[in-house]
Amino acid sequence: TDLGTMMPMIASDGPHYGNNISLEPGNYDVSLTITSPADDFMLHTGNDSSGVKGRFWDEPLKFEFKNWQWDGQLI
Repeated sequence: TDLGTMMPMIASDGPHYGNNISLEPGNYDVSLTITSPADDFMLHTGNDSSGVKGRFWDEPLKFEFKNWQWDGQLI
């Protein structure tokens, strides 16, 4: 099992995630957990005057991709 963190990034092309793990080509089981932006995700606190109350989800979003095929090519 290899663990890694998809680092949230913001650039001129918009918000995205950085690839910080190296994978050999092959098939993988991938699990993702996305925490609520209200929990300081991507520097949003949800507590400032510009926030919209109730806009974000409360529980982490969890996704699983079984037998995901990685060809080794970066986008």
